[in-house]
Amino acid sequence: MDYFKSSSLKQLEQMYKQEKDPKVKTKLLVVIHKKEKKKLKDTAESLKIDVSTITRTVSRFRKEGLKGLYRKHAGGNPGYLTDNQKQQLIKHIEENSPTSREINQYIQTNFGKSFHPFAMPKFLRSLDFSRITPRKQHYKTDKVKQEEWKQIFKKKSQNTWIWVIKSSSKTNQ
Repeated sequence: MDYFKSSSLKQLEQMYKQEKDPKVKTKLLVVIHKKEKKKLKDTAESLKIDVSTITRTVSRFRKEGLKGLYRKHAGGNPGYLTDNQKQQLIKHIEENSPTSREINQYIQTNFGKSFHPFAMPKFLRSLDFSRITPRKQHYKTDKVKQEEWKQIFKKKSQNTWIWVIKSSSKTNQ
């Protein structure tokens, strides 16, 4: 069916007014210009798009109608693990809190797949996990002295002053 021939100019303008997506509105405007029999070059200049885009847009509208003006799924590779496997993995991680290496071993034994060690952090972040590491401590750290200082600091906390350097954007006059 040729949607371009079967739709009137008023129908196209009505679709344009009702449409929310700005990219689809621009494509509808291309179709309206074509329906008004405006020159391709003039339409391209006024809408700041290429002539080939105009012809492609009109041909998609002819074949599929308004549905043809919306973005289509780009495709891409399917996920490495299925949703069910991901849920099972999430449950395992929450129960056991394993390391990345242990997670990869779990995936290998249960699902027969494996991740490269460099890909593991990105995969785990995609599952909304974050890596937790302890803060580094100096090798000469004296725990006893630190605890003594903390106790002294707690006692003096009301009278403790910290020097804050303020950066002034105003110049002195």
